[in-house]
Amino acid sequence: MLFRSLSAVDPDSRRILAIVVTPTHDLAAQIEREILRLSDASGSEVRVALALGSIPLRRQMDRLAEKPHIIVGSAGRLRDLAASGAIDLGACRWAVLDEADRLFENEAIDMTGELLAVLPENCSRILVSASLPERTLSRSAPWFRNPQKLVIDPAEALRTTIEHWVFHASSRSKLDFLRRFEASVKPERCLLFASSNATIFNIQKRLDYLGFPAVVLKSDREGSDRQSALSAFARSDARWLITTDLGARGLDIADITHVISFDLPEEPTVYLHRAGRTGRAGKRGVSVALADLVELKRASTVAVRYGFPFICKVLD
Repeated sequence: MLFRSLSAVDPDSRRILAIVVTPTHDLAAQIEREILRLSDASGSEVRVALALGSIPLRRQMDRLAEKPHIIVGSAGRLRDLAASGAIDLGACRWAVLDEADRLFENEAIDMTGELLAVLPENCSRILVSASLPERTLSRSAPWFRNPQKLVIDPAEALRTTIEHWVFHASSRSKLDFLRRFEASVKPERCLLFASSNATIFNIQKRLDYLGFPAVVLKSDREGSDRQSALSAFARSDARWLITTDLGARGLDIADITHVISFDLPEEPTVYLHRAGRTGRAGKRGVSVALADLVELKRASTVAVRYGFPFICKVLD
């Protein structure tokens, strides 16, 4: 659908025809790259710009002076640009909210709502996510009239292309487990999730000491540092990427063979997004959970909810 829509864009138009809103800067940058790839493939001359709080305003205005057809960015920056008159959304025909459940959480709903409020009445609003809980649908309802739902089972890949392993490991033994996992499995490309920056710091310190080929993706780093880490991982210069759930939302990196949850999240949908980084585009993958006794109960809840088995493993 997007391919056909890009082909129909009038290159002479100087109006904004679509916006794509994301909860993270890295996802916005990825979407911009994919739109440009599709534009090249379709032979269209679509102009795209990023609108992110991390981009200096002067540089942002230079990009907007090129009169983009599509703007990809954060709800806060798009809202501010519209409120200041820097962009005119009067001709906007599509507003895509990617990872929409995050955009309607408490910390983001005001910015998202203010942005939606300035869109024209005939603008199509599209919510996209692998998990759209009733809370999100309820919170977004004021900006939708007679919405249509297209539901694709988000857990199908969990049951068909991803194998799920669980290792019992106490909190103290998890760092040593990573050393033994690398020695035993030698994953070709492994994405390691932890729930906090403090945990990532400890993991990074340990893996650096062991000489692991690893890079780190964290929200408190500059955009160029995050992009450098993603590029190194995508090129296989580093076989391990350590991240928080910043990396669980929408990032599409080819050929990730293993995903490891260093700690198992309390919310099952977080595991859904983490595991979904592997087993993509017809490939198979492995999602590994390191679980103490409390987390083993969470693993059981996740497996029952999404209809797949965890295979209990032991490293020899």
